[in-house]
Amino acid sequence: MQVTIIGGGIGGLTLALTLRRQGIAARVFEQAPEIRPVGAGITLGANALRVCQKLEIIDHITAAGTPLRRFSIGSHSGALISTFDMSAVVPDLATPAVGIHRANLHRILLAGLDSDQLAPGHRLTEIHQGADDVVAVFANGHAEPGTILIGADGLGSTVRTRILGESSTRDARQICFRGVCPVGDISWVMDESREIWGPGGSRIGIVPIATDTLYWFATFPTDLLLNLADNPLPVLEQWFADWHSPIPQVIAATTAATILRNDLYDRLPIRGWSQDRVALLGDAVHPTTPNLGQGAAMAIESAAVLGNCLAQCGDIHEAFATYENLRQRRTRRITKQSWRIGQIATIRNPVLARVRNLGARVLAPFNNQQMCWVLNHRIPIG
Repeated sequence: MQVTIIGGGIGGLTLALTLRRQGIAARVFEQAPEIRPVGAGITLGANALRVCQKLEIIDHITAAGTPLRRFSIGSHSGALISTFDMSAVVPDLATPAVGIHRANLHRILLAGLDSDQLAPGHRLTEIHQGADDVVAVFANGHAEPGTILIGADGLGSTVRTRILGESSTRDARQICFRGVCPVGDISWVMDESREIWGPGGSRIGIVPIATDTLYWFATFPTDLLLNLADNPLPVLEQWFADWHSPIPQVIAATTAATILRNDLYDRLPIRGWSQDRVALLGDAVHPTTPNLGQGAAMAIESAAVLGNCLAQCGDIHEAFATYENLRQRRTRRITKQSWRIGQIATIRNPVLARVRNLGARVLAPFNNQQMCWVLNHRIPIG
């Protein structure tokens, strides 16, 4: 079997590593001129770390990142709304979660592959399926034959469009800024990630991703901030100026050039993840808003399941059907739950926001139970 993987992100690289462990040949094609680490921070929960443990890269991840044991939600005035002790509900791992720079995770995944498995500078244009193979055609003229093709090419997946046709994304009507800053003299509990809810539907999350680095993300309704221009930093500094310490200090310690800006989208869950010799993976099939911190984890889980199915099922179509059956319900629930959290967290009416905060305190045991379901999922891979 020869597997052609389109997309050199976390999902595509994890699949390539999983297939290598299973003794299945794979090549990763990426449209960018070079497969290089990008992005800001990321949180890997226990569900993703169990896959990394099987792939024998967990030690590299914990060494490059920061162990996280608690997650909390607070208000912009400093009041604690709820807290979740992850270490108390993840008995099988020494570290229940890790905050890590996305670039470092990318480097770790890349290091597990041979250079000839990676092909940057290849933008997919066509897919031709035959009785015994599938050929990927790229803009540079290269044609790559394979036994199967996996589209791991993100939210705007070309592979998805080629096999399923055009489909619309769902606009969360939120804008997200991401940045990293040195810890310096900022006071922060380095094994805790926290999300802080503020006025107007705004919020900020802060996550340690190294012993000397904090990652933060801030989301707003798309029409809340004005005069962003090319540099949002002054507007962000002004918005967070009266939030509790150390939030203003975190923003002030961030270099403007490192701030990333994205509008948030997902897609409604679907059935039918494959067509003949082509299947979809990660954001190409089950993109989710980042409100649960599970987008990358879902891609990692799905890559592990798909690799296992390809190794154990005797028929390609059986493998694809089993893969979808094992993953569709869970990813659908994660997508829906993450969307609901995003809508709740960005409530703009101040009265409703106070009711929300009270409800979050009262319902904390139920919400923590939901997080246990997310984190304690196990993927059997060989």
